[in-house]
Amino acid sequence: MKQMSNVIKRMSARLMMLAAMCITLSVFTACSDDDEKDDPLPPSQPKIEVGLEGNTSFSSFTSTGSFELTVKLTGVEGTPKAENFTLSPATESVSNLIYDWDEISPEEEAPLQEIKPLAISAVEAGDAPDVYRLTIDYDATGNMIVSWSDIHVSYEETRSRQTFSFSYEGIAQNSVAMPLQTAKKSTEEFWLDIREGFEALEIEYKEYQDSFGSHGTCSFYVGLESDSSLSFERTWPNYPDAVPGLGSSYTEDAKMIPMINIKNPSALEAGQIYYLHVVVLRGGLHGKGEYAAIHVPVLIEE
Repeated sequence: MKQMSNVIKRMSARLMMLAAMCITLSVFTACSDDDEKDDPLPPSQPKIEVGLEGNTSFSSFTSTGSFELTVKLTGVEGTPKAENFTLSPATESVSNLIYDWDEISPEEEAPLQEIKPLAISAVEAGDAPDVYRLTIDYDATGNMIVSWSDIHVSYEETRSRQTFSFSYEGIAQNSVAMPLQTAKKSTEEFWLDIREGFEALEIEYKEYQDSFGSHGTCSFYVGLESDSSLSFERTWPNYPDAVPGLGSSYTEDAKMIPMINIKNPSALEAGQIYYLHVVVLRGGLHGKGEYAAIHVPVLIEE
């Protein structure tokens, strides 16, 4: 009996220890649950992604200006700001040239200037959710041809997989555009005074008088406004009956008026925008490989 009593005592002691352990474990578990309720885990942040949409190849015939790039930006709350974007071109190139009608030697050509970076100046919401239009400004003044290739768009630390490109092909160190002009197919010859272009270039009368005089220090090229690069053609290949050219008129006090003209515009297609790109050598006969250009878009109407 005594031995049985000892066994019962030992079993009772073990049961009491097990009960104490269960109580302790329950308290610990309850405390852990309370801690989790007091310190919840932060919600996961949405992943930011940057994509390019629509056109990814851009060009311009004028030295300064802007163009719009469409991007899709997901994972960002609110409207993004321009300063949160960056542009990273893989390559940048610049070049000058000498025209066949210019008598200077290569040693006399104007030096290349530093390439100014592209800059995002504005962000506007697009026509679909998460789509935005970036306004990108450029300034290629001082160089005749500049190109930026394989440009990535980044929003903060996230970079786009796709790239875009942009090139300036005004073939002049300073090129400006005149407002869109209109020529009727019914007219025999279209004439346009381009003094406004010279004023925008800050070229005074004496200088452009020399360029448009008998010295042969100017030329022009033609093409379609939708072209991605500037043409070195002096006639429209598909429209041989339309003849572009340079000319002049005179004011009452015998001052020359520089002009462009198109003979037989009826040979061109209505609704299409053509261009004449006039290039002049700065300084006339005393120029040193520095050129200015006036880009004239012309809409043909019935």
